[in-house]
Amino acid sequence: MHFLKANIKKVSLSIMLTIMFIFWLFSYLSNKTILSIKLAYPMECILLILIGIYACITLSLLKENYYTLMMVAFVPFVYSHPFDAKTIPWSLFIAIILAFIGLIIRVIRFKFHFKIRPFFYGIVLLAIACLLGGIGNKAVFKSQIGLMLLFSIGLVLLFVYFSSENNCEFQDLALVFVFLGIYLTLQLCISYITQDNFVHTFIYKEISVGWGISNNIAIILLMLLPFTYYFILNKRGIFKIFYTLILIMETIAIFFTNSLGAISVVPILLLGLFIYGCVQTPYKKEFVVTQIMALCLIVAIILIILSIHNIPILKLFDRFIHNNLFTLHGRVKIYKDCFYHIKEHFWFGYGMFAPFSHHIDVSEGAYQWAHGTFFHTLYTLGFVGLLAMCFHLFEKYYILLKDHSMPAMISFFAFLGSGIYGLIDVSYYFINYMILLLLILIVTPTQVQFIHIQWKKEVKAHG
Repeated sequence: MHFLKANIKKVSLSIMLTIMFIFWLFSYLSNKTILSIKLAYPMECILLILIGIYACITLSLLKENYYTLMMVAFVPFVYSHPFDAKTIPWSLFIAIILAFIGLIIRVIRFKFHFKIRPFFYGIVLLAIACLLGGIGNKAVFKSQIGLMLLFSIGLVLLFVYFSSENNCEFQDLALVFVFLGIYLTLQLCISYITQDNFVHTFIYKEISVGWGISNNIAIILLMLLPFTYYFILNKRGIFKIFYTLILIMETIAIFFTNSLGAISVVPILLLGLFIYGCVQTPYKKEFVVTQIMALCLIVAIILIILSIHNIPILKLFDRFIHNNLFTLHGRVKIYKDCFYHIKEHFWFGYGMFAPFSHHIDVSEGAYQWAHGTFFHTLYTLGFVGLLAMCFHLFEKYYILLKDHSMPAMISFFAFLGSGIYGLIDVSYYFINYMILLLLILIVTPTQVQFIHIQWKKEVKAHG
């Protein structure tokens, strides 16, 4: 009983991971027709309603934010099938309503004291830009305004409330992200195991875990890697080895997403974390030896798996160089297309739901994303949206670098890795990414403000 009380957060996190994974697994296997019984739809509905009830209870009864934020981090990754903004499961709306009821009860019970916290202005400006995106493109704007109001205002309220009342420790959120990394890696493994042809699936990037495909999995794992490193820097002995093994597992998982952009970023991210670790840790020898061994294990395991499946590493390397350095995997054409057509709706763009395929030869294959965060922002939200995005990014990196505490730097590296990847693919506007981004901004402890506004009450003296 004493152990349970002392480790209640870890125990509850383990239970949540297990429940989420079991529900996802049976739903996924059912969707793949590996299970004869059709379980996906009823299990998804049951899980989402249970999540809504859990959120309602924790928000209503517990003043500590951890148990709610823990659930929020996992929810975007429980879906065993893809859906878009127009095919959202009805059970998700029930879960949102239940959570909203819990939030109202929480505000009444514990009161609410609004505070302008770091990162506030950038988040609000970006939300406003998303709402205004496509305002000149009437057909798209009318079709998207309802959902954009829901998501933009919802994300801002999530940030404002929990950042104003934050009592979740950074190390607790970091542990949630470590468990989430394990969860995503298990999903990737199951997806590969259920494929008929490993080599074909790997080469042609046919991995899908439901909520996302290979590139989606890769960018989330990139974002989570630094939080595993946080524990490597703060633990010794067997615990350092344990978190190093998780880092190895997550890095190998990124490689087998076969996301060329993510694979390109991993060495940069790990090198940056290694240099920071050498400066930060007092146990330099132990740290350096552990990381060199980890690198050797990562390379060895990847080579062994490739050799078992007769995948030629030189052919992969040649494809990697050709696609990334010369053709950018077809992205140059997309970038030119975006630049050419943006003049028609320069200030506010075409709108978040605008179909890109209207501007290209459908026979060449349509695309729904501009494969670059800045290009996608310019096309969908226009020049105004691009300015809002630049302000948000500058505010975010300015605050984290000026604070330069370990939590701030770990968050910086999380955004740096996914941000570099976002130069050649879209990181922002992917709802799973946005939720994790907000959680990091909410919990990262910093008092640094990019803009200082003081609210003063003027008291008039009466004669």
